[in-house]
Amino acid sequence: MESIFNYKDYRKFLRDWVYSQPKRGRGIYKQWSEFLRIEPSVLSQILSGKRTLNMDQGYELQKNIGLSALEAEYFSVLIQLELAHTSKLREHLKEKLKT
Repeated sequence: MESIFNYKDYRKFLRDWVYSQPKRGRGIYKQWSEFLRIEPSVLSQILSGKRTLNMDQGYELQKNIGLSALEAEYFSVLIQLELAHTSKLREHLKEKLKT
């Protein structure tokens, strides 16, 4: 599994993380949808880019997959970048990702 720090898209990281698990992650999406209390179709929409995780869901997921504190912070910034509405905030978050 590649380091999260090589990703600019949290969705790609999550898909790759699942694929790297035993049995290529069979059943993990179902577990996540139950854990996050969302319909599997909503999780599918999130992972396909039609919707996005909110910060609460992102927090729960990063805890569930066992990210370190620094990895979790990076993951959170990736979600914030997706949720950002202004170009100033997006630029700030991109700089934060670099550090």
